[in-house]
Amino acid sequence: MLYVIYPDVEIWQYMLQDYKEDRDGIRIRALNQNCKKWQLAMRKIFNNSRLPSVFLFNQRLRKELSALKEGDSVLLCDYADPVIVKAINSLVSPVVKKHFWIWNPVTDKDRTFYSHAFKVMNVNGFTLATFDEHDAKQYSMHLYNQFFRKDNNANEEGDEPYDFYFVGYAKNREQDLLRLKEQLKNFRVLFKIVHRGDE
Repeated sequence: MLYVIYPDVEIWQYMLQDYKEDRDGIRIRALNQNCKKWQLAMRKIFNNSRLPSVFLFNQRLRKELSALKEGDSVLLCDYADPVIVKAINSLVSPVVKKHFWIWNPVTDKDRTFYSHAFKVMNVNGFTLATFDEHDAKQYSMHLYNQFFRKDNNANEEGDEPYDFYFVGYAKNREQDLLRLKEQLKNFRVLFKIVHRGDE
């Protein structure tokens, strides 16, 4: 089984919504779901510490991570806080494979944070992956193509519902994206632009 842990934000909910619980050989869990406010506060206060998982995760997440066995894998999506990494490592058996996927290139502003976070992940046995060639080289990460949202509504003949598709944060490119969407008005287009306030 692949056990996926993702940030409980709109963009990740959208990307993963068509995976069915345990049916695809995948179990998907939102990191912040059913967490108490004090647990979220502990993550921020003790970011680089090693805390017992009871301070960080809800009971179901702790129980399921502890039950993973040989042949299972954990995939931590786009959430690199060292306290979370250490807590996951303390819960899962050493025979469980652990992976981390970063969905955005590392910016100059975040370079110090990620340099430290990636070291913590390596020490705790996580395999790191990205789609960004530069980051893959700089941080010794595995390089994979960007992934796409699974769509259970696409028909079997391969006739996709959209010609052009965008999903991502607005960042400083929203006006460019909206102009591009307007230029593509004669095509079937889906742009899902998420604003930082939605995080």
